Amino acid sequence: MSVDISVIIPMYNCTAYLRECLQSVADQNMGRQIEVVMVDDGSTDDSGDTAAEILRQLGLNGKVLYQKNSGVSRARNHGLQHSSGRYVTFLDADDTFTSKALSRLLEQAERINAPFCYGGFEHVDEKMDKTVLPYTYEYVDGTGAEVMKAYLLSRTWVRLGAFIMKKKLMEENNILFEEGCKYGEDQEFTLKCMAVSPVITFVPAACYRYRKHSGSVMKKFNVSWFHYVDAMIRTADFCRQHIGADEDLLKCSRKKIEEAYFTTVRALLAQNVSVKQIRKTIYQNGYKTIIRPNSEKMTKVRLFHFIFFYQFLHAGRGLYKLRNRIRPV
Repeated sequence: MSVDISVIIPMYNCTAYLRECLQSVADQNMGRQIEVVMVDDGSTDDSGDTAAEILRQLGLNGKVLYQKNSGVSRARNHGLQHSSGRYVTFLDADDTFTSKALSRLLEQAERINAPFCYGGFEHVDEKMDKTVLPYTYEYVDGTGAEVMKAYLLSRTWVRLGAFIMKKKLMEENNILFEEGCKYGEDQEFTLKCMAVSPVITFVPAACYRYRKHSGSVMKKFNVSWFHYVDAMIRTADFCRQHIGADEDLLKCSRKKIEEAYFTTVRALLAQNVSVKQIRKTIYQNGYKTIIRPNSEKMTKVRLFHFIFFYQFLHAGRGLYKLRNRIRPV
């Protein structure tokens, strides 16, 4: 029997979550129509051996690949290269699919001959007992360009893992994850897949459960967060090459780049990253040139306001602490 869907699961030191993750794949009840490709990204625990044993116990059609620790993008690309399904999807090792999600996505995709089919997703608590954030976006179908516009305008949202895509279309357009990109790589990959899809459809139900770790440590904020801006720039370039001069889409893409730019600057300032370091990164990487010419003046004003506000805020905090320190008892 040929494989309908390859599920690619990168993993790094995630032994505690593997059984629940893989059980959700087994619960799709699709037998050998599903192929599981797990990629151990240089784990220092026994994630790889544990995954192989659970695959065996659950009777899943799967394999475990190993690589030196190189990051999640390379792990996903590694899995893609060794997958054989007609469609491909992704699952993080600490997340799960909802019951029968993949069969429903496959049925809908084949019913209208669509290479791309997505569903909703939900954020759940660490124990996977309670939904903490349901899917609140619209479901939008149409051409790839039409759904992309809705995505870029935040009308809809498509999460990696909550869609299936024909592998052949990925290969024909050389769509891979950008290795070395630390932020925004999921959105970049998803948007590129949309761009080359002549038809996109959906299943109006949650298909993916994203685990929120209550005790997780906040990601370190540094100028590598500008990778998100780079990802949106590459996405816009890809769209120009594959979709052409769709002015509405190009306008939405430019707006998304600006949004990524200001979101990044604001987040870095809020986390006390040096203003000098932020400005140096902006000028070294030419980010000031990505803003629309007619909004350049406004861009400078907004950036000045961001910097001035946060410098003023932190100066005020410093004076408040100093006053309390020298206040007489």
